[in-house]
Amino acid sequence: MLLSDAMPAYSNLGIALLAHLLEQIAQIPYATYVEENILKPLGMLNTGFVYTPAVIKRLAVGYLAE
Repeated sequence: MLLSDAMPAYSNLGIALLAHLLEQIAQIPYATYVEENILKPLGMLNTGFVYTPAVIKRLAVGYLAE
């Protein structure tokens, strides 16, 4: 048996449980924790969870080929 055969498939449930646990431990919302402790220290100032008007203005615009 290959190691990859024993690995579970990706699950959003795992990420949701991690976020919930992190909120319980840190006593702040998950998005706030990630922004303050991961994104800002890494200089990722254009990454986040909330679509504010300023963020919406900078979003890439997709197109459909006809």
